[in-house]
Amino acid sequence: PADLARARQEFEFNKVNLEIGRRFKVANTLSMRFFGGPSIVWFDSEDKFQYWDNTPGLLLGLNLFGPFDGTNLGAEVKTNTSNVLYGFRFGADGDFKLGHNVSLYGKAAGSLLTGEQQHDTFRAIDGNRNGTFSATEIFQDTHTEFHQVVTALEVAAGVAYDHKINENFNLKLALGYEFTNYFNALERTDALIILRGNRVKSDLGMHG
Repeated sequence: PADLARARQEFEFNKVNLEIGRRFKVANTLSMRFFGGPSIVWFDSEDKFQYWDNTPGLLLGLNLFGPFDGTNLGAEVKTNTSNVLYGFRFGADGDFKLGHNVSLYGKAAGSLLTGEQQHDTFRAIDGNRNGTFSATEIFQDTHTEFHQVVTALEVAAGVAYDHKINENFNLKLALGYEFTNYFNALERTDALIILRGNRVKSDLGMHG
């Protein structure tokens, strides 16, 4: 039980793709391009949760959480996940010409990636109410590393404008919406359970 909780989350994501493809003309207004190449992804996720309790006797008759005075921490759960994934990415995109160099486009790609995940978990209760955690108050402080295989899916659609500069160079500007999902890419710890660490796999999805 807690009277006040504070949470902070930080997330950083990076991706580099190298595409090699070839375009085919299906009809006068429709063209398709098939592509493939290597892909590397690295991202970090950090969660920090802190809890305070002002009411004594709520947990087994003990006031384990110190009073909220801006210094004493009642409890803290902190997790950090770092991933580096690499592999191959394949897909296709298509353009449907509307006229005046404007077209509708769609793209879909899938990736098969492998790499290493590092996972740190810290959880403790400030039973001495002094704002720090002694060795007997720390329930978990672990670091794990493991290899994993992750599949990814990308889907995008929008409007594009093409302008032919010369025989060898073509400029394309596109505006659209994209959805990306990495399946079972994250291993997270349940932040609401302080005394027991439940680690679960979850997807990492982004869209915009």
